[in-house]
Amino acid sequence: MIKFYRKIRQKLLTENKFSKYLIYAIGEIVLVVIGILIALNINNWNEEHKTQSMEKSVLMDLRSELSANISRLDSIISERENVLSAGRLVLEKSGPDASWDSEVKFDSLLFKIVLSGWKFFPESGVVTDILNSGKLNVIQNDSLRYMISSLPADIALLNDEDDTYRMDLHGYIAPFFSGNYAIRNIVKDNGLFDQNMDLGSTKFRTNPESLLRNQELEGVLTIQTIWTNTAIGLYKRQLKNYKTILNLIDRELEL
Repeated sequence: MIKFYRKIRQKLLTENKFSKYLIYAIGEIVLVVIGILIALNINNWNEEHKTQSMEKSVLMDLRSELSANISRLDSIISERENVLSAGRLVLEKSGPDASWDSEVKFDSLLFKIVLSGWKFFPESGVVTDILNSGKLNVIQNDSLRYMISSLPADIALLNDEDDTYRMDLHGYIAPFFSGNYAIRNIVKDNGLFDQNMDLGSTKFRTNPESLLRNQELEGVLTIQTIWTNTAIGLYKRQLKNYKTILNLIDRELEL
């Protein structure tokens, strides 16, 4: 093809048809430019297609991870709300002349209160990969990019809250109950351990009234209620964030 065009140019020059040669040369340049532009457009289309395919893959992986975390967070919130309800019921019955006349088994409530160190451990492999590999840049939605980049800080806040509560639980709340009630029975009656770790029953008398009439119980449960209620608020905020991100992903994927 190149030889063909070269012969045409040479023929025009030898016949002194310079004006026709000039027109031909300009036309040839135009054709070359058009060819280059077409090639560039094809290349840009290919790159854009690759970016869109990568974005879809990233968002699908992220969607799966967030769905799993939403399920975990729902479970944690439910457990923490059980702790809150148990603490409030015991608080209502406490006082200098308290007696336990509720249909709810006292030991089952204490089990929820004492063993309440639930902590949220989210799946984070996809988010970590997105942030560390530069894949965040393939996500076109600005709001979605911002919310994804904020996730590590959001989870760090939850972890700090959980760790603070667990310090209080192990340093103050659990020791109080173990010193004032038969924790051994609480563990046994709720099947925390299997047969190989059966601790048996306490030989001490268990008396809910003596614990309910202890003023320190009121302080312990008040502190726990404050911490638990704060944690639930943070969990629900994070749950809302997850669901917002999930909705944005579904829009991008047109699900």
